[in-house]
Amino acid sequence: MIQVGFINSEGEIEWWTSPGDDAMYTEGQSYDGYEARHFAYDADIQEYQKTHVWTGSEWQDRVWKDSRYHKWQSGAWVYQTAQFISEVRGERVGRLFECDWTQNTDSPLTDEQKASFVTYRTALRDFPSTLDLSSEPIDIQTLSWPTQPTT
Repeated sequence: MIQVGFINSEGEIEWWTSPGDDAMYTEGQSYDGYEARHFAYDADIQEYQKTHVWTGSEWQDRVWKDSRYHKWQSGAWVYQTAQFISEVRGERVGRLFECDWTQNTDSPLTDEQKASFVTYRTALRDFPSTLDLSSEPIDIQTLSWPTQPTT
């Protein structure tokens, strides 16, 4: 019994399977644009894919980048700034939504409390443009988000 890993154009194991018949996928053959590579049945492909990449002729070691904002491209990890900013904006929208009620005319807040939420909401809207992306942040929850006022 074998496992078969399917290699994408960047040399990464994209997915794998344990076929019922070892002859089902030929080693080195292309299937829907993915190259088949055989592995022992007991190989831990999930771990192997983190630390290895296929060069087209051999497996090469690589350091695992445990970040969903990095993608393996042209033999190196590349930080996906657009993906990170998109997720920051999504989190920001959620935070804005959570305090929409504060701006309603029937809100039980005082004028002073409403004004503090206006300031907070403005800071949230501006937040993505204030980020320093030179350090490649990898967790949006650890960013210094504006502090929500108390009610």
